Amino acid sequence: MAILEREDEIIEIPESLPVLPLRAVVICPGMITPLLVGRPKSLTSLDEAMKGDRLLLVITQREMNVDEPDTDDLYRMGTVVKILQIMRLVEGTMRILVEGLARGEVTRYLASKKYFKAKVAIHMPPASSNRKMRALVRSVTNQFTEYVQLNKRIPDEVLR
Repeated sequence: MAILEREDEIIEIPESLPVLPLRAVVICPGMITPLLVGRPKSLTSLDEAMKGDRLLLVITQREMNVDEPDTDDLYRMGTVVKILQIMRLVEGTMRILVEGLARGEVTRYLASKKYFKAKVAIHMPPASSNRKMRALVRSVTNQFTEYVQLNKRIPDEVLR
């Protein structure tokens, strides 16, 4: 079990998670993204995640035109996400809002015919890079603020 510490919470990531295959979408840690889920296996993966800690491993498919992917059709590296919101739509699909937490690599898939489930190795960035990353983000934010203030075509609301 991996432990992810954030400013406002501590998240325990279990070593096995339901897997949600994605078509032509890559989610990175820190991103908040809406997704539409409609395939039967994907809906079952989502239901399993909602029964537990609301965590999923999202992995991009190698070929986006494959309707029913197998484990060989998925990349090994994905992102552990937390489900923030879920909304059932009329057509039987679901719209979910997820937040990327950490990179996760499939070490092996677990037997399940109803949905994908995998043992996951979490790849956390080293602590020293977090300090560097915060400094870089602060620097880029300051530069972007200056750019917006100098460019008359960009509204100030972009900074909020």
